[in-house]
Amino acid sequence: LVEGTETRAGRTWWRSAESVTASLVAVTAVKSLAQRKRPNQADPPDPDLWRQGSEYESFPSGHVTIATAAVTPFIMEYGRDHPAVWG
Repeated sequence: LVEGTETRAGRTWWRSAESVTASLVAVTAVKSLAQRKRPNQADPPDPDLWRQGSEYESFPSGHVTIATAAVTPFIMEYGRDHPAVWG
């Protein structure tokens, strides 16, 4: 918030926040459509079980989605200057 949108870093932080917000909306929608059980909830585990009920929300992973959404704007902004961030 201190940086605002006047600096490169500030714009990138805001893009990251917007990306996380949009990703949260998208992942919530997809979870409600997929309704996939976690592996420890299926006996036996079956990767083909979809639409198992609204109480199941293991797919897609919210943690991975948020982490990816948060770092992607930084990778896109600084990747040309510091190619190691692509790794």
